[in-house]
Amino acid sequence: MLAGAGFYTTSDKRIKTNIEPIDESVGDSILDLSPVQYRYKSQGGDVPLQIGYIAQDAIKLGLGSIVNFTDRAGLDVEDESVDLKDIMFSMDYSKVCVLLHVAIRNQAKKNSRA
Repeated sequence: MLAGAGFYTTSDKRIKTNIEPIDESVGDSILDLSPVQYRYKSQGGDVPLQIGYIAQDAIKLGLGSIVNFTDRAGLDVEDESVDLKDIMFSMDYSKVCVLLHVAIRNQAKKNSRA
């Protein structure tokens, strides 16, 4: 849902089921995900670089919950360990902040024990 100057996601507990805490180990995994800069193959070299993550890297780190899968005919497999034929991956950056919260909380717990 787009509203005003931001994005909002429905988060009301009354419409949710199977609510469980997130495994704290994902806090370490999200820190292992490397930020990159890139251009899309369809763009020329004069287009400014984008910043973000590579969805396949997130999947390999066990972070598939922050990746969306979309049908895209003609998309070939480049990495057999992760790619799916005719499926395009995209990052759900709104979910990345939740995993970063886990990482921050883990660090705060370590700091309080030190």
